[in-house]
Amino acid sequence: MTDRLCLVPITPEDYNPANFLYPAAWTHFHPGWLRPDDYASECSCFRVLNREEPEREIFLFGLKRISAHDGWLEFAAVYDPALDSALPARLIRDALGDLGIGRCYFLPTEKNPFVAELIAGLNFRPVDRIVSLARPTSNRIPSFPQHSESLSISAIDLSDHALIDSLYQIDRTFPTIWRLSRFEFELALNGANRRWFVRRPETGEPIAYLLAAEEDTSIHLSRIAVRPDFRDSGVGSRMVAALIRTRCPDKRFTVNTYRKNSAAIRMYEKLGFRFEPEFWTLYQAGILYKPQ
Repeated sequence: MTDRLCLVPITPEDYNPANFLYPAAWTHFHPGWLRPDDYASECSCFRVLNREEPEREIFLFGLKRISAHDGWLEFAAVYDPALDSALPARLIRDALGDLGIGRCYFLPTEKNPFVAELIAGLNFRPVDRIVSLARPTSNRIPSFPQHSESLSISAIDLSDHALIDSLYQIDRTFPTIWRLSRFEFELALNGANRRWFVRRPETGEPIAYLLAAEEDTSIHLSRIAVRPDFRDSGVGSRMVAALIRTRCPDKRFTVNTYRKNSAAIRMYEKLGFRFEPEFWTLYQAGILYKPQ
């Protein structure tokens, strides 16, 4: 069957998000902000076709570059259950090599034979975990860190383009794997209904921001970023504490973060958050790519 297959890049003009609605045998979708409609502009997308039946989808996948030589396996879908189980990993490896991506990250949210084959076939190894923490409504309301009381917390005005630019530059100070593209950053902003930022008292310049999604009985902290020179100063703690105290004291709070992000975890635990049993394993693979 392999001889009849070909790997074809998908151009934005040829991209059809309706393909993702087909009943697939196995799928993987990265748990980020991107939607199927966004993949063509944010990812390098590929399709695997049968030369004898080019109109029939067999396997689709997308790779999202996050630096010169780093990228995510953003999505993958196998539509032909008869496809050789080892073939998707080989095709993804070929595409990574062609793109010059030497380090690939993979964050599966479920376990199935397809995911197991990708992990084995691409020699993925676990490097971290995405953990969940929650703050029960019965926990006491935290007090503000005293040394940051003078900081001013304001709502983010989405029409203030200079402010949005400044906040995005704060986000870019994260390690490469945690950063958002500008498009993802704007999706995160628009997907939140609680958007706050903190100004530096002396200059008024933004030094941190918080995004959260509030529902009837809960609120999820979707993004918190603090400028490097203000980290470990209580700024992040004050933003979360302010949200709990002034907006939603009786709601259950949740957040996801990397297990190795020990500073963030210490902050959440001080604010009454506790680990939940759910977690996702982050995998990394080194790829021998072809120099461009």
